[in-house]
Parts: sequence; structure tokens; C-alpha cells
Amino acid sequence: MSDHVNKRPILVWIIFILTIIGFIQFCFVFGLNNEFIQIDKEYTPDLIEFTLFKNIKMLVMNFIFLFSAIMLFRLKAIAFKLYLLYAILAMINLIYSFIFPNPPIENALVDTSALMFYGKLVSMGITLLLVYYSYSLSKKDILKT
Repeated sequence: MSDHVNKRPILVWIIFILTIIGFIQFCFVFGLNNEFIQIDKEYTPDLIEFTLFKNIKMLVMNFIFLFSAIMLFRLKAIAFKLYLLYAILAMINLIYSFIFPNPPIENALVDTSALMFYGKLVSMGITLLLVYYSYSLSKKDILKT
């Protein structure tokens, strides 16, 4: 068993741990946005109201990303296809966000629209790196069916 764990690349561990942390954060924000989690109003920023479509889109994309990381951690070849599916959906989501943008968050110190734009570009870049990494692992026969 320990020999199997040692064959798993360290980057796979890092991706898995960061994905789990990110998914916990998503669950918390999703709970706040949909009032599943209640805390005092003075401690919560004014969050963007999400429609049913945006809630479903967020749930589907986050579960695909989580499942991709789990399959990568298990060294399964389907991880590449799941990351590719996530990248395609993220690209569609990026285009959708330009067509139907969220109202900007008021902040006197930071141009939030530019910050959100750069954040989306960085996120897309990381997604493409994950697709490439999972592809390279499958070509090296580290990911098995």
C-alpha cells in the first residue's frame, strides 16, 4: 500500500488538497448565498444574488472539478476527460460572463471589474494547466483506466 502512495506525484497531492479546500470554501459561500448558513449581517459582505441558473451552473461546475481531482488522485485516466470537460464549461462560462456580467461590486479602492477580469484569466490559465498536466500523466501511463 505504501508503495502505491509513493508512486503518486507530489503535484497530484497538492492539486487534490487545494481542490478539497476550494470545495469547502465553495460550500460555505454557496450556503451563505442561499441562506443555508446564517450569520450576523454585520459580518457578511453584500453578496451577489444568484439565480437558479447560476446556482445550478456553480454546483455542476464545482462537482465536476471535485470529481476530476478525485479521479486524478486515484490516478484514473478519466481525470483528463473530466478536466477537459471542465475547461470547456469554464470557457463557455467566461464567454457567458462577458455577455451577461454581474453588477460590479462597489469599492472605492479597487476597480473590481478589472480585478475580476484578471482573476478569470488566471483561473482559466490554471484550468488549462490542469488539462495539460492530466494529459501528460496519461501519456506517461501514470493514469490508468
